[in-house]
Amino acid sequence: MGGEYSKHYDPAKHIDEVFPQIDSDTSSSLRYNDGGYAELWHEMENLLNDFPVVQQVTGGKGGVSLSPEEHEAMVRYLAIKNEMERKERKQLYLRGHSDNYAYIKQVSGFMTDH
Repeated sequence: MGGEYSKHYDPAKHIDEVFPQIDSDTSSSLRYNDGGYAELWHEMENLLNDFPVVQQVTGGKGGVSLSPEEHEAMVRYLAIKNEMERKERKQLYLRGHSDNYAYIKQVSGFMTDH
């Protein structure tokens, strides 16, 4: 059975298939379980609501002119986004270690069962 398992299971393909959900779960988990991340998320949402030009810069087309206040909001938005992404990468890194440990434990079990 171990041979059949390895022929049909492609870990890289599996990760490609499940990663979008893992990524989404990571940010959701941080929003509900990490107070600092949640504060950043709320501040970012407030900036997007208070300064629609930030959304235009990050997702729109064409030229945009910023007032000094809008420029400050844009700089803050980018700083928040970077900090949130850093926290997400750290969480994914730790999850990778945890998943790797479970995988090695499982593979070791397959190897000792035969």
